[in-house]
Amino acid sequence: MSRPTSTSPGRVAVAVTREDPPRLIIATNDEVLSRAIVTQVIAQEDPRSFKPKELGAIRTALLEERWSDAVAIWIDTTSASVDVYPDEEVLAEQDLTVDAAAFSIRLGRIFSEPESD
Repeated sequence: MSRPTSTSPGRVAVAVTREDPPRLIIATNDEVLSRAIVTQVIAQEDPRSFKPKELGAIRTALLEERWSDAVAIWIDTTSASVDVYPDEEVLAEQDLTVDAAAFSIRLGRIFSEPESD
């Protein structure tokens, strides 16, 4: 007997780099997200933009597969900014139908009466 599978997308990990233009990286969890950041962003950096000691530290972390350390060193040495959201819900049609949304907004704070001063 097979188990029923969920049709809900579930949860994802997201990173947004604060560069121009920003990059959006989406992964299935925070471990994959760290690997995605190092392969898609850090590994593509120009080595001339680092001091020798910093470059060595990043390369060592990458070669030792210490992804989070590599990201932390990169942020510290470049002053780069990355917003990371490690556990975000993904909604699908069955999770938030039009009818459910229409009902939910009517219960939202926006429809409460403003308090008088």
